[in-house]
Amino acid sequence: MDIVKRVRPAFTGVLEIGGGIRDKDAVDLYLEMGVNRVILGSVALKNPELTKQVIAEYGPERIVIGVDGKNGKVVAEGWLDQSDVPMTDLIGAMVAAGAKYFIVTDVDRDGTMQGANEDLIGFLTKINSLRPVLLHPVVSAI
Repeated sequence: MDIVKRVRPAFTGVLEIGGGIRDKDAVDLYLEMGVNRVILGSVALKNPELTKQVIAEYGPERIVIGVDGKNGKVVAEGWLDQSDVPMTDLIGAMVAAGAKYFIVTDVDRDGTMQGANEDLIGFLTKINSLRPVLLHPVVSAI
């Protein structure tokens, strides 16, 4: 929290924060402190109702959904908790709830220099047209 208090007055750009945000109080606090967007990852999987609630309350411009996946299934808690939920199902549910921004990491490819998951990109393009998506890993060669 202290870092946000120091950075926000000195930085006029878009400020996003994520990681470990598990409840509405934390979302409220960060947004009240001047953070532009809060990134919700594990909580989108484990508490989708809360995630939908904050999207409805604050709007899709302020809530970003982080979806990490391994073997096409969502992983949570820093990639340690493998779920049975397909990444595409969680993304689809969050789009239906009004989510506009996503940060998507394919853990199987992150840092491997194997390039992007083209099937996942195709799905995101289809379901999420006109909405920005940040995909990891970054392109290693063109």
